[in-house]
Amino acid sequence: MRRSLIPSLFLLGLLLPVVRLAAQDSNAMPSDQRGSIQGVLRDAATGSEVSDARVELSASTGGNISSSVSGATGQFTLDSVPGGSYTIAIEHPDYLPFSQQIATEGHSIYGLQLALRKKPTSYGAPASALVGPSSAPAGAAASTTRSGIPRAAQDAMNRGMDLLYVKSDARGSLGEFERAIKEYPDFYEAYAQVGLARVKLGDSADAEKAFRKAIELSQEKYADAYVGLAAVLSDGKHFTDAEAAARKAVELNPNDWRGQGELGRALHAQQRYQEAQAPALAASKLAPDNPTLKLMLSSIHLQLKDLPAMRDDLDAYLKLVPAGPDADRIRDLRARVQKAIDAAASDHGAPASGP
Repeated sequence: MRRSLIPSLFLLGLLLPVVRLAAQDSNAMPSDQRGSIQGVLRDAATGSEVSDARVELSASTGGNISSSVSGATGQFTLDSVPGGSYTIAIEHPDYLPFSQQIATEGHSIYGLQLALRKKPTSYGAPASALVGPSSAPAGAAASTTRSGIPRAAQDAMNRGMDLLYVKSDARGSLGEFERAIKEYPDFYEAYAQVGLARVKLGDSADAEKAFRKAIELSQEKYADAYVGLAAVLSDGKHFTDAEAAARKAVELNPNDWRGQGELGRALHAQQRYQEAQAPALAASKLAPDNPTLKLMLSSIHLQLKDLPAMRDDLDAYLKLVPAGPDADRIRDLRARVQKAIDAAASDHGAPASGP
């Protein structure tokens, strides 16, 4: 490769948008960002997790966006969701059909708690089998076990989620999450939501405390809290600590693109580009419609001097965002990368690779 092209390509690489992943300030996120919706399905009467339920996300204009099946702990994930208004529909042979409206600006939504009501076992089933959480007798879900989160705590959690993600009222959501914690002090998912709300309010110190409390209460088993902690630490340029938190998130859930992405981000910031490549590739494979991950990969491949791979990353970005606010600049960068590839091939007397 011609030496004169290296400095200019390096400077162009520095112009790439800063890679910012889960649990970050919404104003700094690219307008083309896609996120995940993660939640837990519970029995409305007992609070126990509901597995093997079909979860469908559809646009308000119709058409399926994403689908999932709840796992053994009731958890489900809907990936690669762009900003917009949607309907979550849930079907299970033992429960009544459920649907809920949800809106996102392209950020990830974590810890959504959805309560399903059992189908009547016979024509003469008691009316309580058909009522929602707030209509049940007092104390019906007062269990303090993990599978018996009090109904009042679940309701407060859902109100907080609505304020945080649908109404973009982060400050208002804090009161609801605090109510959920008061009703159920071990509600580590609520602490994680407090962390995300604090992030949106620019309060990184209290966000870190909330994520660490969620980790403590979950006995270091809640991957979402580690993802949020890694993001806050990277935002504060504590990249070594962010790497440790991200590695724990990946250990707990290697199939979550957010943990892989945060690990790639922390390693990239430490200029450990060869190590950063694997988690960044894993994140991009898990969330193929996320354009931000393509930009992180392009920056990594630039630093590794793998220009054909960088060109492919930029092509993938432009395929996802052909007319976004950064599209013209990325298109120009892609042309310059191709020019460098052609020049290197010419120097070696070989045909240029790629178009």
